[in-house]
Amino acid sequence: MIDPQTRDFLSFLNVRIEDILRSPRMYGATLEAVELQVLTLLEVCAMLVDFEREKANPRRLLDQYAKLLTRKFGIPNQPLHEIVMQRAPSDPFVALADILRSLLPELKDPI
Repeated sequence: MIDPQTRDFLSFLNVRIEDILRSPRMYGATLEAVELQVLTLLEVCAMLVDFEREKANPRRLLDQYAKLLTRKFGIPNQPLHEIVMQRAPSDPFVALADILRSLLPELKDPI
């Protein structure tokens, strides 16, 4: 059971993630910076939901993310910002944000 204060903090972090995905250029000069900010916020959320799990396996979320990218794009061990740049979309920041948004349901813990 998550206490009300933790739930409020998780809500705050989720709003920050959505803000980044809505206007990614405001949060980083590079695709890598934006990607890493979202992943860091997701890791903080995971720690708030189950600190002992994250402490025992600090790479859990990153490993899950890497598996999702491999499954979605068929390219193992490559960060999303590099995958997006290889595809040369007209607006890589929007493409990165759209892909990250589509992966969020599989990366977030249900609360």
